[in-house]
Amino acid sequence: MSSTNVTEALILDSVARLGDLARKHARQNDLDQRYSDELWDAVKESGLALMCIPESQGGAGVSLELFCKATEVLASADCSTATLVHLQGNNAYFLRYCEDTQRAEAVMREGVEKQWLTAYSLTEPGAGSDAQGITATATPEGDGYRLNGIKCFSSWASQADAVFVMARIVGLPPREAISCFLVRPPQPGFTISRKEIKLGLRAAPLCEIVLDNLWVPKADCLGERGLFKATMKGLDYSRIGIAAMSVGLAQGALDYALGYVLDRKVFGKAVADFQGAQFKLADMATTVEAARQLTMHAARMADSGQPFTKLASMAKFYASDVAMQVTTDAVQLLGGHGYTAEHPVERMMRDAKGIQIFEGANELQRDLVFRYMRREVG
Repeated sequence: MSSTNVTEALILDSVARLGDLARKHARQNDLDQRYSDELWDAVKESGLALMCIPESQGGAGVSLELFCKATEVLASADCSTATLVHLQGNNAYFLRYCEDTQRAEAVMREGVEKQWLTAYSLTEPGAGSDAQGITATATPEGDGYRLNGIKCFSSWASQADAVFVMARIVGLPPREAISCFLVRPPQPGFTISRKEIKLGLRAAPLCEIVLDNLWVPKADCLGERGLFKATMKGLDYSRIGIAAMSVGLAQGALDYALGYVLDRKVFGKAVADFQGAQFKLADMATTVEAARQLTMHAARMADSGQPFTKLASMAKFYASDVAMQVTTDAVQLLGGHGYTAEHPVERMMRDAKGIQIFEGANELQRDLVFRYMRREVG
């Protein structure tokens, strides 16, 4: 076995063990609407947060394809844990594309040394899918910047060791002004003003942040001339990871539903003996596999350095739509039992709705795909 295969096997074994622990906590975390300290510590200790950081900076430097395999395994067990690990990969890819490589590398080394779990704050009340609409400001002042504004829907910001905050540098041209600032809570001027009560992914905190004259030194500005292109490039990678998360969530629901219908008896025979259930499960399995193949194709294209933005959007919207459909079908197959918290499929269905929306709603992804199609035909 090659060293690459050994490394992959070790990582996936670590992922599987974390997934087993996450599965045990998932129901209670969802009911409590909080992420358990034991599981948070386990994610840190697993080292999976370092998967996508280059080896030169102390990480594992895995391929996007392997990262997607890991994300899929975690999501099949607990989607909230998958969002946490996925976010670390997303932030690592963002740092890779920062033009100021020295600062980005310094941040990665600090994160590895201190075992950071990081968050990312892009969205604002008036700037969701249209990231160019950001209004939070970073005003140059002496050896740093003063940040002011309100950010919303910032996943994990209330627990993270470091938060990447996007704001518009005052004085730069509008299309170049958006940059990223590293914040290490707690800091004066950085306040978690609200945690959202959500339909799904309830254990993963989604936060509103108030920036009130928050002081950030120049060393923690990752792009003094703006970083919007790097942000968009990082989102391309992130969308493929979201697709892998969707595949894992759908696979988890499919596996649970299949086990249930094989054991459950009605009218004197197993539910699995009814053709309606058989056809539904066959359709579910087929769409999950189609989503998986599209996702992995997009990941391999990215790994090989070929254009992949269109594929990333395709994978994100298709796989998350599959997750929504498959989890809904799983609830239906379980009947009344599927509607209760006794079984995980109702939680999976609620989680799937969130994935259709975040990291660029699926309507936006379809629009991006069409733009590329129009461009390709001239």
